[in-house]
Amino acid sequence: MTARDLPLRYLEEITDGFSDSRKVGSGGYGEVYKGVERAGTEIAVKKLYHMSGIDDTQFRNEFNNLMKIQHPNIVRLIGYCYQVHKTHIERKGEFVFSSIIYRVLCFEYLQNGSLDKHLCEESHGLDWCTRYKIIKGTCEGLYYLHERLKESIYHLDLKPANILLDKNMDPKIADFGLSRLFGGTQTHTTRNCKGTEYYMPPEYIQRRQISNKYDIFSLGVIILQIIAGPLGYSKCDDMPPQQFIELVCKKWRDRMEATSNYASTEEDCQRLKRCIEIALRCVEVERKNRPSMRDIIRELKQIDETSSSMSSWNKVRIAKIGQWGGIGGNYRDIEVAPCRLGSLMIGCGEVIYSIAFSYYDYNGQQHKVGPWGGDGPDKGVNHTIQFSLSEYLTGISGTIASSPYGVIITSLTLVTNTRTYGPYGQVGGTPFQIPIQIKGSIVGFFGRVGWYVDAFGIYVNPNQDATHEDEVLC
Repeated sequence: MTARDLPLRYLEEITDGFSDSRKVGSGGYGEVYKGVERAGTEIAVKKLYHMSGIDDTQFRNEFNNLMKIQHPNIVRLIGYCYQVHKTHIERKGEFVFSSIIYRVLCFEYLQNGSLDKHLCEESHGLDWCTRYKIIKGTCEGLYYLHERLKESIYHLDLKPANILLDKNMDPKIADFGLSRLFGGTQTHTTRNCKGTEYYMPPEYIQRRQISNKYDIFSLGVIILQIIAGPLGYSKCDDMPPQQFIELVCKKWRDRMEATSNYASTEEDCQRLKRCIEIALRCVEVERKNRPSMRDIIRELKQIDETSSSMSSWNKVRIAKIGQWGGIGGNYRDIEVAPCRLGSLMIGCGEVIYSIAFSYYDYNGQQHKVGPWGGDGPDKGVNHTIQFSLSEYLTGISGTIASSPYGVIITSLTLVTNTRTYGPYGQVGGTPFQIPIQIKGSIVGFFGRVGWYVDAFGIYVNPNQDATHEDEVLC
């Protein structure tokens, strides 16, 4: 499909002469009008501001290239206009001839407008399922621009006003190619762009540096706004990350539990928490600590896979609790519901470097997991615990502290129904203690790991005594 070359007169006709009554938006690149074609089709007509240094051939070639970009989460370009009108003006008593260049782009028209008109706090507005669909679709569109094209496109002005919603509330990224026309080809060099400061990363504001991590920062701010409202990013800046996560999750849980159509509150809360963690990593001050779009898409896929498996886990009544620690590293989880913990290995030195464990599922099948994490600078020491059939883990405590890599786990102490193991690592930092039900036991783990164990959570069998009484081989 090639772009339709539309005459200016026709575009003036379908927008009532670019009248204010047809204006639906404006931004750094131009003003947008709603056009109604003769067949009744609605289109968005964007009249661009003047661009110096762009000739006729360059303009046409660039937008024919953009026409080849086809993705369900990117606004579809359907036509353009490039016309030069000769005119004359009076200057100091004399008439001077000049040229007026009109450049207009036409896109598919999306009925629900831009995302910024739908941003609300947790207690009202769009439900979680719709917000998650918008988050996921926006990420998939940006992943396409960053990772799936022969020549990557950086948006450089990603914000809610540039994310449009169709009749099904599916998101589509707009203005994705205009930075190329206004600022030349995409490179990692320093130059100016027409972004909005609230969504700009620190390295651009301070040093005018541009890379693929520019858009990642903007995306993080947007995800926080989708989840926690227009001031979401500002709120998270006012408190520690874990406190922000717990506060937002509590507000959403209260809403979900009060709404009758939320049959899977726990699944939704886990998905919500993971999305907040992704967003917080996206807005890291140091761009090297931000994930790539490939990393984000991989984690979203894991979120969906974990959520789909949780529905079957509900049948065996396994509780997922936590997590404790920081938000760095990569997410790790198990796929099959655990029944009993078989063994646990902790790698440690000055901090906790890694964990590995084995568990038995409800069919008696053994699963070996890990190690998750790294070896540490001195390789550390591995401590392995083998649990007998009559021994089960009932409690964990430890400490959390900041490091050059973010907040990590520095020590762990394990308590079973027969003895205490540890502490492992070096005790120091903020203490934590995991609450366990009186008859329950810890049967598995999930968490975040990189060079170290950044964070972890637990799976709990809420009735360990019943498991043994029924003589379930697990």
